[in-house]
Amino acid sequence: MLNFSYKFDLKTGIPAKNRLFGYRAFALTALAVFFYLSGIRAFADHPSLPETPAAVQDAARAVWTLKTADAAGTGFFLSPRLLITNFHVVTGLLKSARLQDITLNRQGKTSGIRIKRIVSADAVLDTAVLETDKDAPAYLNLREKPLSINENLFVLGYISGDFHILRKSGDLIRFKGNTRFFVSHTKKWVGLSGGPVIDSKGYVSGIFHSHSENFVSFTEWNQLKDALEKETKARPEAVSSKQRLNEALRRATDRAAEGEALAQFILSMQQIIPEEQRMVYLKQAARQGYTQAQFNLASMYLEGKGVQQNPEKAAFWTSQAAQQGYAPAQYGLGLMYLTGNGIEKDLEKAAFWTTKAAQQGLAVAQNNLGAMYNQGIGVKRDTEKARLWWTSAAQQGFAIAQLLLGRWKSYMYGTYTVNAKYTV
Repeated sequence: MLNFSYKFDLKTGIPAKNRLFGYRAFALTALAVFFYLSGIRAFADHPSLPETPAAVQDAARAVWTLKTADAAGTGFFLSPRLLITNFHVVTGLLKSARLQDITLNRQGKTSGIRIKRIVSADAVLDTAVLETDKDAPAYLNLREKPLSINENLFVLGYISGDFHILRKSGDLIRFKGNTRFFVSHTKKWVGLSGGPVIDSKGYVSGIFHSHSENFVSFTEWNQLKDALEKETKARPEAVSSKQRLNEALRRATDRAAEGEALAQFILSMQQIIPEEQRMVYLKQAARQGYTQAQFNLASMYLEGKGVQQNPEKAAFWTSQAAQQGYAPAQYGLGLMYLTGNGIEKDLEKAAFWTTKAAQQGLAVAQNNLGAMYNQGIGVKRDTEKARLWWTSAAQQGFAIAQLLLGRWKSYMYGTYTVNAKYTV
């Protein structure tokens, strides 16, 4: 049971002023916790779950948690003895353990399956293919067609040891590097990295790898297919796991040195690289116009994490990412104009950038835009437009918008403390 309590203005629908930037950077407001909690449900042992296709539930049989005494991640089988997970999951597991010490567990039950060897790894795609010593009871298949814009997708994996299904329906947003993203605005889910992104028919659409606390990202199925074709070619058995990982890291470093922004960005997130060098990579990628790097760098300047705190630089890099169409940055820039944090306060510009993000399907932006129309903040007051934007956010499961549409009309005045209890 998760309990969360905070204050927000029920009349306007906008979080209390001291909460606008209090939960990570930009869009990570207290409202986002409701989006997180309403977006995840426990799979547990239930035979069926509302709105979860049977094919997605069946796919859970091929999804495992990889564990050592100090680390954990998720992986899934794409053939009886080939398990795929993230590169960063494997490097994390092997920090204080050997390959043979990694255990595979599924929904609380330990298997007798062990990792035999690392077949191959790609640090830039953040993938690692592992061979096991026994056949898995189930494996998944890759899809064979492009993703559509409004497609229902599910991320399967383990959060702190418990199996979960993360749902997402709505717009997918494409950025540089041929990677797709769910805009999520939540904390990282510890242990979920390496889980499969599944379509409603149970086919693998990608592999989850969160390289920021501001969004959820995944490598798409066609890239995964290409990686598998390369990675499953015969390699000398004598090559050790450490050599494979070092080789993958060297290839990524070479690509970064050659100026590849994607490689620079991915390396900036790899914890096995010293923090000072990670910041160098992040700035290089941001200067090349890589939107995610720009947004991450802005977050660091806003928080003073790894750099001296500088709201003005945070606003600059947020603006750079926003102008490239990155919805979280557009929403964040709108909040900055709304509050005057790092930039001159301008309510019309706040409404402009919030609208940009809302039009891309970002639920928290849709909620705030509805509040701005409801109160005439930066726009001409229009209660019908407010209702329409709140409806759009509510249809994505955004709890505050649902509340503001009248689920609890008796509380629609002043400031009210909401104690939300969700079972996950």
